[in-house]
Amino acid sequence: MGTGYYAIAIIPDAKVVEQITTLKKEIEKIIGWFPGKESIPILTIGEFEASSEALQHIHHVITNTCQQTERFPITLNKLIKDDDSGSIYIALDDSSDIAIVNLQKLLHQRLNFKKQKEEPNITVGELLSESKLNLCLDKLKLSPIKFQCNSVVLKRFNTDLQHYELLEKYPFI
Repeated sequence: MGTGYYAIAIIPDAKVVEQITTLKKEIEKIIGWFPGKESIPILTIGEFEASSEALQHIHHVITNTCQQTERFPITLNKLIKDDDSGSIYIALDDSSDIAIVNLQKLLHQRLNFKKQKEEPNITVGELLSESKLNLCLDKLKLSPIKFQCNSVVLKRFNTDLQHYELLEKYPFI
């Protein structure tokens, strides 16, 4: 069997998805349509390539890790721009960042991943010019967005549809 592209991510609850969708609508009012406007908000904590044979082991490791992980609060509280990628994203507060990076490191260590995704965040706009990034930061106000992290998901990239599809949800204890 062939190799596929996968991601491990945290999907916020419906209330948070709605809050971020509202923020994206505000961005659209400021700059017009933009790439990423329709994407579902997620916190990706790992991306990897794997064979379907290796996926059974990966599933087992994620299941065991999540059965040993307690739920924890997440707060997203600052808008940040990345001039290099043309992205605007919502960053985690310090305690949320520590909790997610610890989970990320644990999964990466147990799965023997070589590269860790840096600075987990929720991207709200992509491929924006510097002027659009600056305009967004000047005009937008962000109230802290809070939710309880109680699971991770495994997604597979569908090359025909050019997006990730949910494969499995792994609840924490």
